[in-house]
Amino acid sequence: MFSKLIIDSRETELIKSFQNWNVGQERPEYLFKNLDVGDVHFYNPGNEDPVIIIERKTAKDLDASIIDKRLREQKHRLQSLSKDIIVIYLIEGFYECKQKALRLPKDTHLSSIVNTLVRDKIIVYHTPNLDESFNFILKVAKQSFKFKNCICSVPSKIEPVEIKPKPSGESESEESESESESADYLECIKSKKSDNIKDNLFDIMMIQIPGIGPKTSKAITKEYKSFYTLCMAYSDQESPEKMLSDLEMENGRKIGSRASRKVYDSLFNKK
Repeated sequence: MFSKLIIDSRETELIKSFQNWNVGQERPEYLFKNLDVGDVHFYNPGNEDPVIIIERKTAKDLDASIIDKRLREQKHRLQSLSKDIIVIYLIEGFYECKQKALRLPKDTHLSSIVNTLVRDKIIVYHTPNLDESFNFILKVAKQSFKFKNCICSVPSKIEPVEIKPKPSGESESEESESESESADYLECIKSKKSDNIKDNLFDIMMIQIPGIGPKTSKAITKEYKSFYTLCMAYSDQESPEKMLSDLEMENGRKIGSRASRKVYDSLFNKK
């Protein structure tokens, strides 16, 4: 017995492997459809959600997705799923010297795989070719059904990074929120779903201000529900550049005067 498979209809090579399968062999039930996330979903009886999701990439595809930042966005969408879903990255093939044309060093390629395993808590499995990837998927389908009553979740959430305050004494959020953290947040908050962009548009706008990170942005957008509301609030202030200073972030720290001034100066083109 096998778990039921749903395979992304854009996985043309993988689809051919299933279509060319020996009809005399035991096979799982499968169908093809466009998937929003992942390339192969595994379903067991009684489960509305998949128990396992495989994201399949060739080594060349992996490098290309690192360069154009698609990998980060894909990981975020996978990690936003239920914690009970096991996520597996299936990397097919190996890094080749000729891939240097992509301008991606081998060390960066390896670092991405290690980060996926260690930092992101996502399983990574390597196969040399399409045939072995196909065999691996079949084995996962068989074993996931066999052990359907004891499949446990693998942690797939990135733990929040605790930013330590600077010793200077003043709690200035923009000094502690690194550019990479802001970039990660911005990449993650952007989704292919237009509704998600609409819901987070104010956050995205605030992060464009130099020195304003995601924690500061969230504190501002929590207090002021729209860009218009924020701008109008400045009109009643004697010292508008200090208006946001006392807003508290999720960690209990205040935004501070420097971040408040940066927002004011950027919005009203004061510098």
